[in-house]
Amino acid sequence: MNLFRRSRTFATIIVAIVLFPLIEDFEIFKEQSVTNLFFFEKTFGKQGYDVAFLGDSRCRAGLLQKPLQAHLGNLVLYNLGMNNGRINRLLLEIASERMKKNGKRILCLSLTSLDIRKDSNSSVIVAGIFCFHLKSLWDTTLSERVRTPFIEPIHTKGKKIDRDLWSQGFRSYRNLFTFSPFCSSDFQHFVQNLKWCKRNNIKVVAYRMVSCREMDELEDKLSGVDWNKIKQAVLDEGFVWLERPPSPLLEQIEEHCRDASHLNAEGAELFSNWLGNELAKLDWFKENQQISEIKE
Repeated sequence: MNLFRRSRTFATIIVAIVLFPLIEDFEIFKEQSVTNLFFFEKTFGKQGYDVAFLGDSRCRAGLLQKPLQAHLGNLVLYNLGMNNGRINRLLLEIASERMKKNGKRILCLSLTSLDIRKDSNSSVIVAGIFCFHLKSLWDTTLSERVRTPFIEPIHTKGKKIDRDLWSQGFRSYRNLFTFSPFCSSDFQHFVQNLKWCKRNNIKVVAYRMVSCREMDELEDKLSGVDWNKIKQAVLDEGFVWLERPPSPLLEQIEEHCRDASHLNAEGAELFSNWLGNELAKLDWFKENQQISEIKE
């Protein structure tokens, strides 16, 4: 086993060295490496969970463990959302390897119009994992603080929105959607990821993450994503699609954002309470809950 781990570590280093020159902008890579250090370390610091939440930074900062856990009991939950994350094969494999091998393995996809694109962030992820292994050579023990399964929103309740940051982010998204809309190859990429989950006995619950109202309207108008088509693809594989929170709850959540796309602490608490309540109604979660109770 030790030989296998060493071989895998060596292989990771070699792959990272090969892919590292492919990163066009080292400053962007450096920034992503710092902001995603939490992601890389926690994926290596925890195994054996029942439910994984996967998505981009909206998932990372927009889901809270306490309200989710209140609805889902003693199921082991883990938030694998990461900054600039794409729901690609590498992240799916990371989630799969760390789920329990028995019972219903459930993957909750917190979808945005960006993280279902075909654009691959594999080189950044592999390079980050490479940096993690180098760090582990002289720091073999990770603190329990790093291994926590969720990260609290960085903006406290009641903090006013930074309007300059909001406007800058909004303009960036507008330009991105205008010049690089969602296309048919992106959709096929998403479908293939769903099929991979099905082949690997992973149940999927998909839903669209909530942002501020202006961002939701911008994505609907310019991103090119047909959410009805995405929903049907999920249902075609026998998975579950959750509709967005009903009014007036949706409007209430959309009012609690810290910038153009991320919920603040109040918004995250509202959304997480709604999500936990909806998940608790599903048979998959009831079955997994029973398995966990029997084992304890």
